This record gives sequence, C-alpha cells and structure tokens, in this order.
Amino acid sequence: MPAPARDQVERPVATPAPRDRRPVPLFDRVQLERLATEPLSRHFGPLFAPQDGYRRQVRLPSGTLLLVDRVTGLEGEPATMGLGSIRTETDVRLDTWCLDPAGRMTAGMVIEAGQADLLLISWLGVDLLNRGERVYRLLGCEVTFHGPLPKPGDTLRYDIHVERHAEHAGTRLFFFRYDCHVGDELRLTVREARAGFFTDEELTRSGGHRWRPEADRTRGGGRREYTPLVSPRGRFDAAAVRAWADGRLADCFGPEWVIAAAHVRTPRITAGPTLLLGEVTCLDVTGGPWGAGHLRAETPVRADDWFFEGHFPDDPCMAGSLLLEAGLQAMAFFLTALGLTLGRDGWRFEPVTGRPVTMRCRAQVTPTSQRLRYEVLVSSVTDRPEPTLVADVVCLVDGATAFHARDLALRLVPDWPLDHWRHLGPPRTQPTGTPVPLADLGGLRDHRDPAPVARWGEFSFGYEALLTGSWGRPSAALGPAFATLDARRTPRFPGPPYNFLSRVTEFVGDAGEAPAGLTVRYDVPRQAWYFEQNGWPTMPMAALMEVALQGCGVLAVQVARSALVGPVEVFFRNLDGEGTVVGEVRPGDVVTTAIELTNHSRAGEITLLSFSFASSVAERPVFTGTAVFGFFPEDAFRQQPGLPTSPGDQDRMRLPGHPAVHLAEWSDRPGALRLAGPM
Repeated sequence: MPAPARDQVERPVATPAPRDRRPVPLFDRVQLERLATEPLSRHFGPLFAPQDGYRRQVRLPSGTLLLVDRVTGLEGEPATMGLGSIRTETDVRLDTWCLDPAGRMTAGMVIEAGQADLLLISWLGVDLLNRGERVYRLLGCEVTFHGPLPKPGDTLRYDIHVERHAEHAGTRLFFFRYDCHVGDELRLTVREARAGFFTDEELTRSGGHRWRPEADRTRGGGRREYTPLVSPRGRFDAAAVRAWADGRLADCFGPEWVIAAAHVRTPRITAGPTLLLGEVTCLDVTGGPWGAGHLRAETPVRADDWFFEGHFPDDPCMAGSLLLEAGLQAMAFFLTALGLTLGRDGWRFEPVTGRPVTMRCRAQVTPTSQRLRYEVLVSSVTDRPEPTLVADVVCLVDGATAFHARDLALRLVPDWPLDHWRHLGPPRTQPTGTPVPLADLGGLRDHRDPAPVARWGEFSFGYEALLTGSWGRPSAALGPAFATLDARRTPRFPGPPYNFLSRVTEFVGDAGEAPAGLTVRYDVPRQAWYFEQNGWPTMPMAALMEVALQGCGVLAVQVARSALVGPVEVFFRNLDGEGTVVGEVRPGDVVTTAIELTNHSRAGEITLLSFSFASSVAERPVFTGTAVFGFFPEDAFRQQPGLPTSPGDQDRMRLPGHPAVHLAEWSDRPGALRLAGPM
C-alpha cells in the first residue's frame, strides 16, 4: 500500500508542558473510551475513513479491561506501517477494580495496562491492510517485574515501541517492547513481545503450543526446601476454592488451618469475579515432571464471562494476561496448601522481581470455548526467608495448549495492612452483635489526638502510632532501631476491635534510657461492642483488664528492646497478676492508667517484666493491680505443664455434675439479668 501524503491526516499533537508538570494528554479517558467503539476517522482523521465500515478492527478494549487513562505521547507516521512509539498513563486508585486484598494492582493487570500497542499499531495503519479480515492476537513476550506491585496513589507510565514488522506464511507480525515506571522507578519490562493478525480460519486451525516438560531445557530434579503442613485432600471443589479466596482457610484446607482465623489479614487472592479458578482437581506436593509438586485447576468458560465484554469490540477473546493471572492464583493456592502462609499474617503474594518469564500464547479462548485447565508444574519450593514457588504454568483450552509461562516465580513478601487501610476512611461504631471488619477500622485521615501526647525519642505515641504498632510496619511505629522486626513475626499491640488504648500521655524516665513507667489514656466510646454485648452497659472485666494490660505491653516493648530485635523471634505472654475493681467505667468516660515497671530480668532468650498499675476516671479509682509478662522463644511453648492440681482437685473433677441449667432460657425471664452476647 503506498504511503499517504502528510497532509492527508489530522495528526494529534501534544501541547508542550512546563518542566514541572505532566504532559498534556493527546487522548484522555473519555476520548479513549470513544476510540474503542466509534469510527476511527473521528479521532485519527479522514485518512482512516476507508476502514470505518470494517466490523472488526484493532481496538483498545472497551469497558472493564480498558486500563489506559491517558495517552501523553504518540510518534510515528500514520498509516505507513512504519515504526513508532506511544506513551500512556494508568492511575491506580482506591476504587480500581483489579486490586488484590492487600490493595495492590494484580500482576496480570499491570501487564495488561501496557495495552496501547493496540492503539499504536492502529495509528500506523494495520487495519487499512487487514480490511476487517484479520484480528490481533498476542503470540508471546518476555516479562520481568522490577519492583513491588502498584498501590493506590501510583501512576503507571508506559513507554511502548514498535521495533519491526515481519510476515510469515502470509500472516503479518509486529514486534514491540515496553517499560513501565512509577515515578522514576522501573517496575516492569516487556521484551521480545510479538503479535500477529489472523483470519478466523487460521485461528480455528491453531493446534496450540507444543511443549513437553520432559523434553525441556537442561534442568535437574525439583528442589523442595520447606516443612509442609499438607492438606489431607488432593481435590478441592469450587466452594472450597472460594472459601480460600474469602480468607476462610479452614473451610478449604481443613482444621489444621484454623489458626488463620486469628489473622488480621491472611495472605490470599482476590475473590468475586476476578477469581479465575473454578476447582482444584489435583494437588500433589511430590508430583509433576520434576517431583517438586503438581497442581491442576479447571474452570468452565461461559459466554457471558465478564472478561469477554469489550475485549475486543466485535472480537471477544480472553486476554493472555488473565491466563497469567490465573496461573499466579493457582501458584498462590499451592503455597497456601503447604501451610506456608500460616505464620505470615499480613504478608502478600507478589511475582519475584528481576526474574524474566517467557510467555507464549498459541490458542484463543472465546465465548464458544468450553473449559480451561491450568497445570502448575513445580520446579522449586523454598520457605526461607520468603516462601517462593517456581513453576511452569500451562493453560489448555478444550485440550489445546493456549498458554505457557516458563519459570514463573511467585513469593510471599512482608506487608503491613495499615498501609492500605489508613486510606479507607475513619473508624465507625460497630453494630450490635458483630465487630466491624478490620479493614473498616484502619482509616486515620480525619483522626486528631487530643493533647497531651507523649514522645519518646523521635516518636510521638498517639493513636496512629499505636495502630501502626498493630497493623503497620514496626519500625514506623517504634523507630529505626526496630527495623529488623519488619520482615518477621513480632509481638503486636492489639488492634480494633480489641484495642483499648488511645494514646500515651507521659513517659517516666531519663532520655537515652528505657522508660521506668508511663501513663496511657483510653477514650471510651459512647457506643461500643462491649457495652452492647454486656448484660449491663458498663465496661466488663475483660475489657477493663485490657485497658491496663495493654499499657503494660507498650512499656514492655520499650524496656525489652534487645529481646525483641535479637536473632530469635519471641512472643509476648501474660503470666500472672492480681487486680481489684473499685469502680465502674461507663460510656464516654476517659480512663487514665499509670503504670510502673517494678522488675526486669533476662535469662537466655527469656525476658520477664513485672508491673504495677492504677486506672482511674476523673481521679476516681476504678482498677488497681499488678501483672507479670514475659517474652519467650517459640521453643518455650513446646512443652507446657500447665497449673498444678492437687489430688483433692482431681477428685472433685471426677464427681458427678448437678442437673444442667439452660442459661439462655433462664436469662430470658422478665426482669432477669441478661447474659453477655457472642462477642
């Protein structure tokens, strides 16, 4: 086709931007949405009018899978099928649909957001040659992640280049590459990307990718370096897989996973429509071609699946990036089934950085397809310091190999829920009988501490610091001296709905030394679950104890810093104490607790601390007592003899009981005291 004259097209031109501002977009979000469905000549100029009547053209996705928010640069002579480049931006927001439970954009969608090669090749004129007879399909690329997955507030900047064109057996191909930055930080590179334009007949004849793992490159046997807690089942139906995605691990894997119910945010994948796995039909931790593990997942394809709408207009097919995302979800399932998430509350899944992954796409998934089968062939599993799974992932559509990702690597990385939750809005009152989901309680945007708030060193110990000590990075709550705690299990302050501290108002002691005491305050809400759930609207004993003992925990962290940051992980436990209730705490009170360190000793990895405390409301005493706590290594809990019992105690426990009393029926009597609620 001859090259058009330069005056035959109205070429978009970006307005030069001041150096301290982002470029003015050539196309904004609204224009891109129109570009995906309207006649192209309205936006690219009259040179493209001949293709306006073609039903199928190379388009950006419309609807959900349109991930580009603006085009900031476009270079290349239009309708010449020459070389060119395009620059785009994608904003990650709190309401972005493809965020995982940790508030990060999913890996597959980070790749998919580099989709403007479609717009670039359209600008270069491919549909003037295709004449509606051929459609775009990605054939493969090499993907490397270079940094963490994006979070709300990030803007992804893509720089995409068409590098060359080719033709093979009458099929037109083009080759491209792109980089993705957040600010000045490189997050993703795609190299050796190639796509082609195919007729319906050519796509129908595709036999898929021919790959046999036993004939693959030189690679020894698989590597397994972990201590598994393996589920007794090798098959998980769709309900079990959904339970895992919802965070109900015991409902999926069995009672050994019940400890995950105590997690603040258990590592998991996104649920809802973006859960791409149906059922896991095989999980064998010693299977696969390399003996390191094998997982098979199967998912039915439905004509009304959400990912067909708009991808592409008049040419529905499942994006290859979604096949990759499904493979990563299956790998996350495998790591969870090994029990490797149980000791890593708050961590999240993320592709291993700096490791190239080769992807090949050879068969299409369309609304007429019936079933997808994902095979995860594990080559390596390790659990320290960050659990990591390396595997080849293959996806078959109705028996044909549609997708193969070679040496895909997924890991668990430390994360801190408050980094995401702090943006979700201020805390709200819990409804009767149920605690608010933890994610609803992380907002700090509108919180202001009433004076006074104490400082120790460089850190102020208001509510945000205490909440950061619950759900955030330890070094952000306590200072850089505690940085070693950021990547391992560590004692935490209790978080809502079990947080009973609002701020520290005073530290006692000399600067440069550990404090000898402190004063804490708790602003008692006028509405709280422990009032609504109690038999009478007064603070129950359990909550009153926590008001005092949580302040002891804040002091213990400062006093026993060397025990916390040492080479051995330690756990914080209450040993004993005594207390006397001398007054009531009612809704709206402010409880002030003065705490003094009375003893501190250390033997090996065990640290013991004794405290005295006195709580009051407006100088009216309400609770006084003492408490003993300790920091213990995990080995100290392997054999726990418990409290001694005398022979007389044991004899009494063997005596027959008295007739049963149904307390629920008793408490429903008119005028009777009401029992506490479920909380």
